[in-house]
Amino acid sequence: MARFSFRLEKVLHIRKKMEENTEREFSKKRTDLLRVEQEIEQTAGRLGLFMRENSRVEGVFTAAEVIAVDNYISREKGRLEGLAVLRSEKQHEVDRSLAALHEARKDRKTIETLKQRFLDRYLFMLGREEANELDDVNGRIALKRELVTIEDVPLEET
Repeated sequence: MARFSFRLEKVLHIRKKMEENTEREFSKKRTDLLRVEQEIEQTAGRLGLFMRENSRVEGVFTAAEVIAVDNYISREKGRLEGLAVLRSEKQHEVDRSLAALHEARKDRKTIETLKQRFLDRYLFMLGREEANELDDVNGRIALKRELVTIEDVPLEET
């Protein structure tokens, strides 16, 4: 019987490469999202620390100092809002990339399943062919035993 070959092997190889590329893209987008989330946490932490440290300060402040503090807080809140929007965009990119990754894995898995079915069918046919050959060999051995048995029996004289 001929050796097993899968005609779609090149397609399977291409699908695996596409899946790897999609996985790399997903990882990059996920990393970007994590960076944005980390920046949000750091900014929120700095703002919270600043507000805790400066909320109980007593004394006389000039209008410029009060305006500067208010501007700083407004800038940081605006930055947090901008980062929240950026995080939302990055999350959508990650979700789309994850969907593309699932689709690439599904495509690869489909071809691998097809390959496995062809391999199982090939192995089944190979087993049947081997069984037929063994049956033929056993049949020849039995036939030769019968021939030997017939020849070994002395002929009766009449």
